[in-house]
Order: sequence, then C-alpha cells, then structure tokens
Amino acid sequence: MKTRISVIIPLFNKQDYIEDTLLSVKAQSFQNYECIIVDDGSTDNSSQIVKEFIARHNLTWTLVNRENEGQAKARNFGAALSNCEYLAFLDSDDLWSIDKLESQFIRIESNPGCVMVLSSYAIFNEVSGKTRVVKHKNVARMNIRWAELLGFGGALESVGLIRKSSFDSVGMFDENFSTAAGLDLSLRLQKCGEIALIDQVGMFYRISKGQWHSNLSLLESEMSRIVEKHFPLRHSKLSRLHRSYFYWSNLRTESKIVLLNHISLAILGFRISNLRMLFALIYRNLLALARGYRA
Repeated sequence: MKTRISVIIPLFNKQDYIEDTLLSVKAQSFQNYECIIVDDGSTDNSSQIVKEFIARHNLTWTLVNRENEGQAKARNFGAALSNCEYLAFLDSDDLWSIDKLESQFIRIESNPGCVMVLSSYAIFNEVSGKTRVVKHKNVARMNIRWAELLGFGGALESVGLIRKSSFDSVGMFDENFSTAAGLDLSLRLQKCGEIALIDQVGMFYRISKGQWHSNLSLLESEMSRIVEKHFPLRHSKLSRLHRSYFYWSNLRTESKIVLLNHISLAILGFRISNLRMLFALIYRNLLALARGYRA
C-alpha cells in the first residue's frame, strides 16, 4: 500500500522534548505515514535520542543530519525527500493528539479542492500549568488577524496537513523567513484553494525556552517584510498595529505598576491603536484560557 503522508520534523537542540514529540507521532490512529526527522545541526543530544528511539521501536523512520541553516530550510529539505501526496509538519517540542492525522486525512481526501487542513490547538505551559485553546472558524479572518497580530496564528508549522502538489506549486516555505514562515505560507496557500478548519484540538503547543516567537526583534523585522510582500496597500494600518503590539509585548517583563502607568497614558492620550491592541491581546488570551479550562 502506498504511503500517503510524510511527517516532517525539523530538529534543533530539543533533547528534553523530542522523545515525547516522537511518541505522539508513533501513537497516531492513522498509521499510513512515513516520518522524516531533519536534524538542523543540533549541538546537544537530540540526534542520538532520535536514533535510539527509532532503533528501540524498530521503526523505518528517516533521520537526516545537516548543518544548521534554520527551520524553514530544514522543513523544505524534509519535504523534498517525500514522495507522498500529503505533508504534515510538526515542531520538535510540540505534541499531536492521537487522531490528529486521521481526522485531517479524512477531511482533505473528501475535498479535492482543499490544499490544507488545520486543527484547533492548545498552548500549554508546564511551569504555570495554564492551558489555552485556540480555535478558528474562518480562514480569511484568521490570516488577516494573524498578519495584524491581533489574533492567534494558525500554527501551520505543527498542525498543518498540506497537499504536496500545492506546497510545491506555491514555492514551499520562504527560506527568508523563520518565525513568520507559517503565516507567509498560509497566505500563499489561501490564494490557490480551500483551507479547511477542524474544531477538535489536534496539537499541543509547548511554551519553552529559545522559541522563535519569543524573539521580538526578529518577529518585528519579519512582520515588516510580511507587510511589504503581501499587504503593500495596507502598509500604514498594519505597521501601526505592529507598533502597538510590540509596544505592549516589550512591557510584559515590567512590573504591574509600570504596565498600569502605560495603560493610563494610552487612555489619557486617547491612543486608539494601542488601546485596540491591548484589548485584543487581553480578550484573545481570556477566551483561550476559558476554552482551556473546559478542555
């Protein structure tokens, strides 16, 4: 029987998490897949852990070791090794629910015009114990709010099941991006077919040290390039929203008194963009937390 899905896992210095990630792949209810792990020049014990895992479980999975060139290139490298019809990407510190692949495969197989399937996902923090659940109902709204930084992203890099022919035709991951590569690809895929959304939680996104999204200077630079590439006619509005997002983001490590002072200044100065962004950030997190408590 022909293998239908290639699971692509880019790996860089995740020795504390990679085994749990691999276990969540091995446990999938849908088993007609191959798994390609691309070690992107790890300097810790990550690669050895993967080798031992493959041997211990007698798996035919592929581990490729290469020099460090970044996640986007690692994902593209793994995808280039695939001869399967579909690609499923997963970061090396995240986890899948047991029926993630099965539910997505059923959805995309039933719709030839579908280029990608996304699932809801949970964001969990092992230190605080808090879990937030992110759900999207409309792809166009998801992408624009993702680009505006008003809403959560689609987490394509760990939750997306993509038709390989579509992935190839739009040019794969843009290797000039890192933290914004998923948004860029989602915007391009949206133009060439349907992106389906599944309500059930398919992925658990782990908050850990050293993640790309926590590098605010890099994110700021890449979001500026997203605007130039995809929204040149909305440059002024998006740039204003981005400035507001990074204004509040840079205050997250400050004391509550400092934060309250900045909120007061925004209210007294009637800074609409800053206030709108603050409300959006608070609302999206409270809503996601409420879903997390019910999950």
